[in-house]
Amino acid sequence: MKGYSLTVAASVLGLALVLSPSANVRAAELRLLAGGAMSGVWADIKPEFEQASGHKLEIFFGTTPNLIKEATSGKPFDVGVVPVEVMQDASARARFVASPTIDIAHVGLGVAVRSGTQKPEIGNADALRATLLKAQSIASIPESATGYSIAKVFDRLGITEPMKAKMRAQPNPAQVVAVVCQR
Repeated sequence: MKGYSLTVAASVLGLALVLSPSANVRAAELRLLAGGAMSGVWADIKPEFEQASGHKLEIFFGTTPNLIKEATSGKPFDVGVVPVEVMQDASARARFVASPTIDIAHVGLGVAVRSGTQKPEIGNADALRATLLKAQSIASIPESATGYSIAKVFDRLGITEPMKAKMRAQPNPAQVVAVVCQR
C-alpha cells in the first residue's frame, strides 16, 4: 500500500468496523466520491474493505468539476474523499455533513520535460515565469484540482493570457506524459 494511504485505510477500515455484521447491519452498497488522484489508493483498499466488512463499495472517481457536479446532482453518496476545491463550492459543500474537513493526502505539482532536454530553471517565481513563457507548450488536465492550481499559478505570475495559447488540455495523467514524451 502506498505510504499516504495509511490514513485513508484506517478511516475506511474504521468505517468497516462501524458497519460490520456484528453491528446488526445488513450488507450494503456504499457509494464514495473520490478525486482521480486517489484511484490507486482505493484500488488497494476496496477489496480489503469489501472482504472485511461484507459491504460493497461503489467509487465514483472524477476531476474537481465532475465531483462538484456529482455531489450536487441529487444522487446519494455516503462518503467523499475529494479535493479541497470541491468543498469550496457552496452547493457541493451543502451536500456533506456540516463539520470540519480532514486533510488525508496532498498532491504535489511538478514540471516534466522530454528526456534529453535541459532541466528548466524553476527555483524562484521569476525563473518559473520565464521558463513557462519560453515553453512551446504546456500539457495539463484543466478540469482537475491540478489544473485549477496551475491556473492560480499563472494568475499569480501574471501570465494567464500568454499561457492560454500554449496549453494542451489532456484527459488524464497518462496522456500528459505521452504528450510530453512526443518528439
